[in-house]
Amino acid sequence: MVDSPRFTRRLAARVDDLGGVAHVLLTHRDDVADYDRWAERYNARVWIGEADADAAPLATDLTAGNGSTPISPGALSIPAPGHTLGHVVYHIDDSLLFTGDTLHWNQRRVELDVFPDQTFHSWEVLAETMDLLATLNVEWVFPGHGMWHHTDAAEWARQMTALGPAMRSKGQRAWSQRPDATYNWY
Repeated sequence: MVDSPRFTRRLAARVDDLGGVAHVLLTHRDDVADYDRWAERYNARVWIGEADADAAPLATDLTAGNGSTPISPGALSIPAPGHTLGHVVYHIDDSLLFTGDTLHWNQRRVELDVFPDQTFHSWEVLAETMDLLATLNVEWVFPGHGMWHHTDAAEWARQMTALGPAMRSKGQRAWSQRPDATYNWY
């Protein structure tokens, strides 16, 4: 389970039908919801970046901010600071990327994008994170707030290689003022 939802009996029954949860993977401090209730129900391990650990005091496993951490075979926690200092992404089977609030698909701009007004740690560090993510193999992007996106290796590399430099060139304020910037269509 990534970025635990609110715990409800109905949802828990559906998760029970799927076989339960072995790991609760928290990407960052402001999307922890009822992680403790899910973990208790399934006796699951709870993972979070160590710099955001105070938001999940019952976490069983902390990932360091200086390199990837294996979670289980095929699953890695990768530091992705910017939105928060302890933000991490989860790279699964060298093709799926659960990004939390680090990255999302902007359907209006038809491109991968970042949340400029929700970058609470550092815009510059977030741009460096984009550079790092560009080196991964990714076929599916699963952001924390919807808008899943399928891509291929060439398109992923093209967009992500350009994203970090574009963020640095424009700056955070100008990024949020672009036409169809994240959330400005509401």
